[in-house]
Amino acid sequence: MLRPEEHTNMEAVVEAYRHLLPPPGTNVILDIGAGLSTPWAEHLQRRCAHYIALDVRGGVHIDIVADASLGHHCLPFTDKGVSWGWCTEVIEHIPPERQMQTVMEIARVCRNFVITYPSTRSRHFRADPGHNVVVVDWREVESWGFRMTDHSTPSGRVALVFTEREAA
Repeated sequence: MLRPEEHTNMEAVVEAYRHLLPPPGTNVILDIGAGLSTPWAEHLQRRCAHYIALDVRGGVHIDIVADASLGHHCLPFTDKGVSWGWCTEVIEHIPPERQMQTVMEIARVCRNFVITYPSTRSRHFRADPGHNVVVVDWREVESWGFRMTDHSTPSGRVALVFTEREAA
């Protein structure tokens, strides 16, 4: 599996997703699946009062060790206690049968969140034998009170932003 620190052009990856970053002045950003090298930390920390790196593996830069794919209330946050969730290149590493419960847990704790992953037509999907097909019904997620904006690319990068709908 290609780790973020092994990307030959991480600057290009950052540039491709820069427009998806949470807005400056955000209170709390949760970097879900932050990775041991936390490649997004520098960019996310500039936009918030509190940055939290979460990963299934512990490490010097990881604030919370937890597995969002374990289901309801597996993350140590209150409902909607996080302003923004940032989950890039993670969901495709989760077995398909646990992907929906992972997204449900992210939606439980985050008022807004970004999820990116390579689709099956992306060369990045085929480059990693650890990638699984993503089977999440994104329209169902939208029905949980989020507005979904699709920023996916023709080359096969799926990029979805979910923002909290205003209460009626």
